Amino acid sequence: MIAKAVLISCLATTAAAACPVKADLSQGIQLTQGDGTVEVFRDRGNNIVEVTGTYPDDFVSRTLLGKGIYVLELIDLVDGKLDPDTRMTFGFPMNAADFPTAQAGGSWTVKTVGRDIDGTFPETLDMRWGDASQVTYGDCTYDMIPGTLTYQGEDYGHIEVIHYLPALGIGVLHSYQDDEMGTPDVFPVTAISTVEK
Repeated sequence: MIAKAVLISCLATTAAAACPVKADLSQGIQLTQGDGTVEVFRDRGNNIVEVTGTYPDDFVSRTLLGKGIYVLELIDLVDGKLDPDTRMTFGFPMNAADFPTAQAGGSWTVKTVGRDIDGTFPETLDMRWGDASQVTYGDCTYDMIPGTLTYQGEDYGHIEVIHYLPALGIGVLHSYQDDEMGTPDVFPVTAISTVEK
């Protein structure tokens, strides 16, 4: 009986240890969505998190996030190489280290300057954080702060809902809706793991 209890305890500890922690960002944390989309989050230093997304149609993109939340750059990969013609950047009036951290009940509005192959454009980002709760990906449960991010340009707008995980320091995109969509696209995460070496 004692041996059985010890075995159960060891198995429980092993299962718990399998859930990624913030330190695993150096190696990579992988999130898998219901449609097979895979996103890998990696710490790139200087408060920057890189997200590489691989989609069911083999399209691949890279996003750089300040403090795991704020979009600094979007770019496609073609044959494993960054395609400069698709690069889109967003300039903020401060360094990534000074970006506010997500806090339940908090809000922040900031004006940014976007740049793509056609030139520059202004954009306003309004962030509203809800009450803290929890979210479960596969066998792993994390504390989560939901955020509604509204992006407004001169002739377009879209809304993203992200789930910020304080334990990992990353914001996971939960849904997206632009001005022409009647309902948002939702991106359910079904599994989370540490990228194997």
